[in-house]
Amino acid sequence: MGPRRTEAILAVVVTVSLAAIIALAQIDAGTPLRSLPFVFALGFGAVLLLRRGLPRTVVVLSVLGTFAYYSLDLVPIGVALPVVAALFSVAEVGLTRFAVVSGAVVFLVSTAFRIRDDSLPLGRLLGAESISTIALIAAAIALGHAVATHRRFLDQHTQLLRLQDEHLRKESERQLQHERLQLSRDLHDTLGHKLSVISLHAAVGIEAIEQGGQESSEAAKALDRVRAEAGESLSDLRSMVRLLRSEDETTRTSLGIDGIETLLEQARSMGISVSSTVGFSPGQVPSPVETVIFRVVQEGLTNVLRHASATAVSVEIGLSDDDVTVTVVDDGTGAASAATLGEESTGGHGLTGMSERVRLLGGQLSTRSAPNRGFTLHATLPRRIDS
Repeated sequence: MGPRRTEAILAVVVTVSLAAIIALAQIDAGTPLRSLPFVFALGFGAVLLLRRGLPRTVVVLSVLGTFAYYSLDLVPIGVALPVVAALFSVAEVGLTRFAVVSGAVVFLVSTAFRIRDDSLPLGRLLGAESISTIALIAAAIALGHAVATHRRFLDQHTQLLRLQDEHLRKESERQLQHERLQLSRDLHDTLGHKLSVISLHAAVGIEAIEQGGQESSEAAKALDRVRAEAGESLSDLRSMVRLLRSEDETTRTSLGIDGIETLLEQARSMGISVSSTVGFSPGQVPSPVETVIFRVVQEGLTNVLRHASATAVSVEIGLSDDDVTVTVVDDGTGAASAATLGEESTGGHGLTGMSERVRLLGGQLSTRSAPNRGFTLHATLPRRIDS
């Protein structure tokens, strides 16, 4: 039901009620029916059409109308009845103090008129009549105040739901941003490694083709490896897209201890001497820890293939009561800058992302390098992570 329809119904109810009371009062007094009291009844009802937008005005007009009604010596219709709806309306919008003051003024002035003009005994006017009038005024104000309180509660509840929705929306956006960042890291880690292998095989193939003769078979093998690695890169890319759609652990089985040997074999196929020590079996540490171990080894080998010009690399993965350690050491050219042995470094986009991965699990990632003295990548991860 709309507000306008509610105002109209209330106006009709008040008008009809007052008209009925006026008619009964005139009949009971044995006087002819006069039209002026009914005009007042219509006016008291009509003014309520303004109660939503002008509640104070409605109360003032109702009070003045009540005073005017009794000043004209019209048939008594009660003190509170003409203004009870107006008092309810002003209390309904939160103007409780204004409603109380207005109700008190109406009661006092109207009672004074009735004491002057009414034939009822003074004791009855100040006793039962006054109590019933006060009760009616108080009930109207209390009901309006209750409606206002309930409406405020609903508004606050709606606002709370709106804030919760906004929080959930922002949290969803944050999670989406986190997944995008995670995807970018996965793309860098996996495709970066694969493309490094492709680049080196392509270089071997080009060199063999340029030399010609007996090197043709080597060129064919190198280019065949380029084709294979490119296919694997596309497969990895599809897997990452599927990974965003499902958190099924079966899509992550290669991103753990089981997948490290594949990384080592790829490095060996490039002519690099690889030694490895893995101090535990798959499943002894949580899956997120295994995934980060895989990524650290992958990043270390990728750096070897891209930058180090190394001939040998050592991979050691150890397990203690509290920690897992991962160390990748090569014998390559080391850092290009004039860093001294033992100087910490976190350079490189891949290493920066890897450091963040390790830190999110409560671990630490460090690098040590010096020109022509190799490069060391070392990570310490907690053996157990909080759920």
